[in-house]
Amino acid sequence: MRWCGAEEAVSGAVRASSSRHLGPVRALVSEEAAAGERAAEGEGEDVQVRLFVGLPADAVVSDGRGVGRPRAVSAALRELKLLGVDGVELPVSWAVAQPGPGGWFEWVGYRGVAAMVRDAGLDLRVSLRTDGDALPGWVADAAAADPDVLFTDRSGHRRVGCLSFAVDELAQRQGP
Repeated sequence: MRWCGAEEAVSGAVRASSSRHLGPVRALVSEEAAAGERAAEGEGEDVQVRLFVGLPADAVVSDGRGVGRPRAVSAALRELKLLGVDGVELPVSWAVAQPGPGGWFEWVGYRGVAAMVRDAGLDLRVSLRTDGDALPGWVADAAAADPDVLFTDRSGHRRVGCLSFAVDELAQRQGP
C-alpha cells in the first residue's frame, strides 16, 4: 500500500483524511489488487469505502442521562469531519440503555451524542454491546440465579457476562 495526493489517485482509492495544505490523502491498493476486486464485483467503476471512527464508550455518562465531556466530544466530531471521516460509530451499552428490568430505557445521553454527530455533518452507526460489562445488573443477577442463560461452549464452560443464543427462547424473569 502506498499513499499519494488526490491528483495521483486511481480507482480503488480509499479516502483516509484531508488537509488544507496537501489536499485529500488517499490510501491506494496496488493496481493488480484493485483490478481483481473490480472484476470480482463485476463492475469497472471506482469502489468507495466509507470511513467510520469508533467513539469511546464514555461518550455517554454511565447512567445514560447525558453526554460525557460534551465540549470535547463536539470538538472531536468537528475535527473528524475536517479530516474527511464519513461518520462515527457509537457503542450503545445495554447496561446503560436499560439499567432496570421491564420496558424502561434511558436514551437521553445517546440522543445527545446523535444530535452532536448530526450537527457536525457526520453519519452515525450504532453498535449494540450486550456482553461482559455491558450486561445490566438485573440480567447479571438473573444469570447468577439461573446459569443456563449464559453461553456455554462445547466443553461445558460457561462464559460469565455472555448470554446464550437460546436466551430469547427462555421464559422472561422480570421482563414486561
